[in-house]
Amino acid sequence: MWLVSLLAHGAPQVTAKVLNFGTYENGNFYVSFDTSINEPGCAGPYLELPAGHAAIKSVSASVMLAMVTNASVVLVTNGCLGAHPTFVGTSRAALQVNKP
Repeated sequence: MWLVSLLAHGAPQVTAKVLNFGTYENGNFYVSFDTSINEPGCAGPYLELPAGHAAIKSVSASVMLAMVTNASVVLVTNGCLGAHPTFVGTSRAALQVNKP
């Protein structure tokens, strides 16, 4: 059962636990996971969204929920922001929180 869902049809799905999240001085939002995201060109256990990205509020609420309930998330990225996987503003990327 999905608690929070954004549309997804992009890169291979990754199921992971949220380790931490926050913002950088430039306003970018990041999330660290216990599993690597295999996004071509920038694989790693992080998601980074640029400051002002339309999904920051939804993603931050979802990762807070996942941390508080110790739920896993299903993640699909579709691009890179520097060295980190990201969402490139299409419906082909998503973060879903699984019921714990």
